[in-house]
This record gives sequence, structure tokens and C-alpha cells, in this order.
Amino acid sequence: YEVTERLIRKFGLFDSAVVDASGPAGGGTVLIGGGREGANPDIRNATATYVGTGATVTADALENGDGGKIIAYADDTARIYGSLTARGGAEGGDGGFIETSGKRYLDVGLAPDVGAPAGNGGEWLIDPADLDIVDSSGHFGSDSSPFTSSDSKTQLDVATIESALGDGAAVTIQTGACNTNCGDGDITWRSGVVLDFDRKGSTSLTLIAADDIFFEGTIIDGNRRTGGSDGDILTLDLQALGGNIEFGSSAAITPSSGDPSSVNLTLAAANNVTIDQDASITTQGGTFTSTGIDFDSTVSLGSGGIYTGDGAVTITHAGTVSLGDIDAGSGAITVEGATIDTIDGKSLIGGSIGLTATDGIGGFDMHGSPLNTQTTSLTATTDTGNIYLSNTGDSATATTADLSITVGTGNIDFSQVGGAVTFNSASAFDGDVTLTSAGYDLTVGDGGAISGNSVSLTTTQASDFWGNPITGDVILTGTTSGGDVTVTSSNAITGSGIVTADTVILNATGNIGTNDTSRVTTNTADLDVESGGDVFLENTYANPAVVETLSHIGGAFNLKNT
Repeated sequence: YEVTERLIRKFGLFDSAVVDASGPAGGGTVLIGGGREGANPDIRNATATYVGTGATVTADALENGDGGKIIAYADDTARIYGSLTARGGAEGGDGGFIETSGKRYLDVGLAPDVGAPAGNGGEWLIDPADLDIVDSSGHFGSDSSPFTSSDSKTQLDVATIESALGDGAAVTIQTGACNTNCGDGDITWRSGVVLDFDRKGSTSLTLIAADDIFFEGTIIDGNRRTGGSDGDILTLDLQALGGNIEFGSSAAITPSSGDPSSVNLTLAAANNVTIDQDASITTQGGTFTSTGIDFDSTVSLGSGGIYTGDGAVTITHAGTVSLGDIDAGSGAITVEGATIDTIDGKSLIGGSIGLTATDGIGGFDMHGSPLNTQTTSLTATTDTGNIYLSNTGDSATATTADLSITVGTGNIDFSQVGGAVTFNSASAFDGDVTLTSAGYDLTVGDGGAISGNSVSLTTTQASDFWGNPITGDVILTGTTSGGDVTVTSSNAITGSGIVTADTVILNATGNIGTNDTSRVTTNTADLDVESGGDVFLENTYANPAVVETLSHIGGAFNLKNT
């Protein structure tokens, strides 16, 4: 019995050993050293498993059917150098499932084949303790025994991953805990290690770490095909179940723009996601998604940055979200966090941008540079903090007609450059409100209602492409109210809405109001007016208003108290 137990605990396929579980309608199941991830209670796991270079294990569908299942597992050391295949049938069927796992140490010399010429590729699962992805891996077996290892960490050659990513195959690298001397369950993609997914079709690579993921490498589509387009799509999923995800300074994801190819990137951390300022992430139409506690991205467009080429960006974190530059083209950007902030005036570019935070959005405590956005549809919502934003749009088309800003108890400072601003939401702010448009109209629309402790609505003069001055009106169609309301226009102040405040200050380079039947209406006991053109005002305050300041140049002045 003792001898039998020891034989069972170490399993080897040597020389020209052949295990064939193939069949015309589908592949069978081959279990070498244990069940999936060593979790089958009906199978005694081997402590060490060896499959030699001359050995062959097949679970193919020979005609029409799915590939089968092959498990090569060990509780301690697994050294897998032979040929493992679980292919789908030539006439139809998907690829099967192959696992190569050594819970303490693993060495794989040849990529398994789970392809499917007439269906979808299958899955290859790699499941050691710690793992480094390298540009070449030396086999760490002992000369004295194929069942032992002198190495302290599993290494996987990136070329082996490339070889497996084909026919739509999915590769999953998963680290897990073991008892002693196994590491923490980290996955490290070393600097300078390049994976090329050219001519792989639609494939997926998933990294699942028990602790942290450190990504310093490079992923590209080399676009080596001639006479056609690949259209390769890589789904890259990084999960740090117990720790952080870190993209280092040398990290780069760069699919081919000429192919075109794309990457759908998902980051999911139990703790934080960090992207170094020199890291470069390009998805080329693919999506970028991140979840966790804190998100820290200091990348800058030009030196690094996140480019999605019209792909959607979704960042959903429970803590502080510190944003670097993100260019999503016409794609949507959605960011949620307790606080959304930035340093050095980083920019978000997207077809639509939605920002939601409980404790504030923009620069640090509204000091320094705001968070810059460039979009035609902007939504910013916070419960208790400030909003400090500056939006830039194309002068011809990019008007923020869908601007919606909601603040619970903080202040708002929003400026728009290169496009008109139309405020269509009904929002009450406990703090101060500052809305600025440079060179274009600022409108409180029909459905708009702005109120705050103090309200400032301003249009400033700007310059067009040729250096000519451009100005905008303040158009008060909705309602505006506050303790103090200041309206300043580089041209005219018009509109049929009403401004209600303890003090109202109107300052326009041009006219205030349009004519005797289309006046700007106020409701205040303290009215200051400065105008370079005609003035047509109506004040509805119960007692006649006192015009504290009047500076009037040019046309008619008509104040009507009702």
C-alpha cells in the first residue's frame, strides 16, 4: 500500500507515451495528476506530474463535435513538455479545455492546441502560485529527477502564449494560494516582453492574480499580413483578486491602426489601479473598463495616455479617481468615484462625458487647474463637494446642449471654450455658481433653472482661427436666482427669463434687452446696470428698485418697475 501511494503521488508520461481519447463525435477526458484545479474530491492529486517532450495526449473531435478535456495537474511541481490537443472537429464543433497546473512550480514547454477549424476555439488554463511572463523561459527541472524543481518562481514564455492564441482560443493565467514557499500569488509581465496578437482573429487573454498584477510589458499587433486586413480583436482581462493592478512606465498596449485591430481592456482590482505617467494604452476602437477602490492615472497625451479611438471608457471606483489624459474620440466616457480629481489640468475627450462623485469633481479644492473636458454632452453630479471643470468644443458643432450639472452642498465653477453653453437642467446649489463661455453664447434654456448662494454668468471675448475677436450673448430664457446674481456679457444680455436676487448686477458691452416688448426681467431691490448699448429692463420687485450703479453709453435707457 505504501509503495502504491507513492506511485500515485508522482505521475509521469515519458518518451513516446501516447494517451488518445479522441472520437469522431467529440473528444473524451484525460486526467493526469488530478481534476480541474486539483479540486475533484474523488481523485487523489499527484504531488508531481511530468509529461515528456515525446509524449502525446489527445482528446480531439475527429469529425463533427467539440474537443474534450485534458488536465495535467500537481499539488507541487508540474513539468509539461509534450503535445496536448483538444481540437474541435473538422466539420464542426468548438475547441475543448486543457489545464496545465503546478500549484507551487509549473513549467510548460509547448502550447496546448484547443483550436477549432469550423467553430470557436477552446480554453487553456495555467494555474501556478506566482508567475512571471518573460521573453524566454529556461526549464527548471532537476537533472536527478523529472519530478523536482530548483526554481522559486514559475516563468511562462510569451511566445508560448502567442502560439496558443489562435483559432479564437482563450488563454487564462490564474495564480492561487498554496501552503508555504509559494509567493503571494502575483502575476508580473516583465519589461521588454512583447506579445504580438497579429493574425490571431478574435481571442482573449485573462490574467487572474490571487494578489497583485504588475504589467511592464508590451502588447502589439505587428500587422504582418499582406494583401488583406486582419481585423484582430484581443480581449484582455486583468483581475487582481486580493491586491492592486499597476501599469509601469514601460507598459504599452498598441494594436495596429492599419489593420485595423483593437483591444478590449478590463481592469478589476480588489484594491487600487495605478497607471504610470509614461504608460501608453491604445485600444483602437476597443473599450477600457476599470473597477476597484482608488484609480490613479497620471498619463499625458503625447508622452503616454489612454486612447480608445471611439471606444467607450468606463471607470467605476469606490475611492479617489485621479485622472490623467483620456482621448475616447466620439466614444462615451463614464467616471464614478468618491472624489474625481486631476493634476496639471488633464483632459478628457469624448462624445459624451458623465462624471459622478460624492465628494467633488475637478481640481484639488478648486485651486490650480480645473479638469478639462471636450465633449458635446456633459453630465457632472456630486453630493457634497465642489465641481471645477472647463469644457472645450468645436466652434461649429460642439455646443454643450446636454450640459447637466448637479451639486449638493458644494460650489460650481464651469467654463466653456470654443462652443456655446446651454444650461437646460433645473438645479439648486447651496454654494457658489460660476458659468463661463469664451466667445460663444451662454443660455439658461427654457427648462433651465439655476439657483445658488451667489451666481455668476459670464461670456468673454475670444479669438477665431484667424485671430479675429468673437463674442457671445448671455441669454436668460429660464430662471436664475441667488443671494447675488452677476451677469456679464461680451456682447448682449437678452431673454425672457427672470433673475431674482438680493442684488442683481448686469454688465454688457452691447444691449441689455431687445426692445420695449422684449425686456430683461429682474426681481431685486438692488440693481446695478452697466451697458454699452440700449437698455430695456423690467423689475418686478414689490417696492421700486434702487439702481445703485448706472453706467450707460449710447442708446436708449428704459427701466420699467412693476
